[in-house]
Amino acid sequence: MDLARSCGEGLLDFMKLQPNKETEILLRANALTGEIISQPPKDMEPFYSIKRDSPNQLYFFIGYYGIFMTKLYLASKDSRYLESAEEMLDFALTCHESMCTFSYSHKVAMAAALVAAETKKTKYRRLAIGIAEYLITIQDDVGFFGAKQFEKLDKYDQSAEIALWLREINTQLSRIM
Repeated sequence: MDLARSCGEGLLDFMKLQPNKETEILLRANALTGEIISQPPKDMEPFYSIKRDSPNQLYFFIGYYGIFMTKLYLASKDSRYLESAEEMLDFALTCHESMCTFSYSHKVAMAAALVAAETKKTKYRRLAIGIAEYLITIQDDVGFFGAKQFEKLDKYDQSAEIALWLREINTQLSRIM
């Protein structure tokens, strides 16, 4: 629990350092200095930021944050962690509409379901359901998710992940419905 709290505190500090969190969440920091990296290496930008108005991004980074912070809240009962998860999801709610129509949002749906289960806030429940409904539409007759979007190896990986997240989303949302 000490390590988890330490990570949570680091993430809270990281979010305080965000220079433009209304329009962009920067995702990486210098391991030595702790300084947020605002200029990514060439061709690596998708791994360094989520921009509110850009489509089809690696939204799962937002989801990871929300899931971890909500789980840390559940373990510690420190409301700062849940509040921070809510802030990240509030950012997600302002993102490009592709947030709800892109398969890399599955972890955002899980984070939203977790936060909805704790806060009972409709906006998070709707976000989780909206993304989950989209994910269901990309399942093919064989059972793979996003088969047309992914290479063969990714098709297996993403199908396993999406199936798991859909099950967990349902479990969390059933706590409030």
